[in-house]
Amino acid sequence: PGSAPTTRSTCYRRSREGEMYVITSACDRCGFCLLECALDAIEPGQSVHRIVQERCTRCGACHEVCPIDAIDRVPEEAASGA
Repeated sequence: PGSAPTTRSTCYRRSREGEMYVITSACDRCGFCLLECALDAIEPGQSVHRIVQERCTRCGACHEVCPIDAIDRVPEEAASGA
C-alpha cells in the first residue's frame, strides 16, 4: 500500500467523453480517494466507497491515488446498466 496523500490534488486528467470512474469491489476502504477528491464526490460505504457521479468531474485524481487499483474508468452506459 502507498502512503496517504498530504494535500488534495488538482485534476490529473479528464476521462474521455462518455466515460466515468467507478470503485470496484476490490476497494479496501483505505480512504486515500476520499482525501484526494477535491469535490467530495466520494462517499464512504460499509463494504466499498462510492463515487457520486453527479459531483464527479471525472478528473481521475481518485484513480491515480488508489494504491490497489480499485477505481476503474468505464463507459457511462456500462456503469448505468444500459
